[in-house]
Amino acid sequence: MRKPKWLNQEVEQMHHDQEQKKLINKLKSNKALNHKGLKQLISILYKGESLQNLRPEYKLIKEFFVKYKGKKNENARKLFHEILQHLVEERCTELIGSNEYLSVIFLIVQFSSHFVNEPFTWKKNSHNVRKQMSSLLRHCFAKYSIPAFFDQVWYRGSDDERLTYIEIGAGVNIRKCTHKLFPFSKKVGHFFMQAPEHYTLQEAFIYAELKSLGASPVFINIVKNYGYLSYQFSKGDQQAWLRLFEFLVKQKDEDLIKTHDKVFEYYNLMIDEETEFKLKGRTLQSIYRLAVDYLKEQEKLDKGFGKFKWNTANEIQQYKKMYDENDTLFELTIIELCSARELLKEGKRMKNCVATYTSYCVKNENRIFSIRKENWFGHNSTAATVEIDPEEKRVTEAKAPCNEDVKGSVLQFLNEWALLNGFTVDKDL
Repeated sequence: MRKPKWLNQEVEQMHHDQEQKKLINKLKSNKALNHKGLKQLISILYKGESLQNLRPEYKLIKEFFVKYKGKKNENARKLFHEILQHLVEERCTELIGSNEYLSVIFLIVQFSSHFVNEPFTWKKNSHNVRKQMSSLLRHCFAKYSIPAFFDQVWYRGSDDERLTYIEIGAGVNIRKCTHKLFPFSKKVGHFFMQAPEHYTLQEAFIYAELKSLGASPVFINIVKNYGYLSYQFSKGDQQAWLRLFEFLVKQKDEDLIKTHDKVFEYYNLMIDEETEFKLKGRTLQSIYRLAVDYLKEQEKLDKGFGKFKWNTANEIQQYKKMYDENDTLFELTIIELCSARELLKEGKRMKNCVATYTSYCVKNENRIFSIRKENWFGHNSTAATVEIDPEEKRVTEAKAPCNEDVKGSVLQFLNEWALLNGFTVDKDL
């Protein structure tokens, strides 16, 4: 005799309730779920049913389904559900049990319009969790080979970097990608794609620049150990360092090992002080001797000036603003100089006598500020040195490089900062 339809439904509902009760008890114990329990949990969260006592990684799954409620997002919710269920079937539960990997799965869903293969046709090919995710990403987005170091864009990159990953996976040359990560020449682009897998994008680019110059593995290792593969150069700084690297790659490895630390330290100070250092006609040994002598002098100055430091005037508000002048975008920022060493550097950069103000600053009779300018390409320069009288709340002097008058947007910026802090500005700066 055939059972009535309503009876079958009641039996199914009883079974569902029993299974859900078991699941709730497991959740209360705060233990990780087995494959069956995890599949059940994912389905319950997908349906929008409320569950308490969720482990942190399961809460993130719930948050995704809650975030993408409604008919408009139903396709995204469905796809996320299908991917998770497929990963459980493939015994890749560690991908689901990690907030880091779940966040990548969210991104896979967001970029689903770029799929070259459906994610639920992917097959597990490794017991290593990182390699599983790497394989899944390539299955979804790549027809062609992608360097292993590019996986990082899914963990901590931008959408533009992820779209570049997708374009490379579609066979687009790195130099012709829509979103330009770096200014690639043909040679640099070639070496960039060969960078070691543990490199960041920035490190891969500097590595490629060095390889294109003919750098030896020893020299690349020196630069890496010194931190300059990962150094965030401004455009101007980068060109200056590449000029030095181009000079150094022609030197013998054994000479570089002996001299690089002093040379790098000296060159960095020259860039910091905005001093143009010409390499033409110099040898590595002459630069090294120059560096040693200069650093000894700096050490003497530091000993003499080291005790002269003072606290920042916290009551004075900092300020920054973007400007567009002659079709060039740049940002102005004002910072306080709080040591004799900083005043000395400012004086060298600006070719003024601000270093002689140390005693006044120590006694809080004057405060010295520096207006810095950064253009759209990341090139930094000092636009003006500013002196204030803190007691009278008055800007007493402001000068551009070589004691020239402050003009244009820099003067406008100075007046806005003074107004913000309730300072008067002397008419005769």
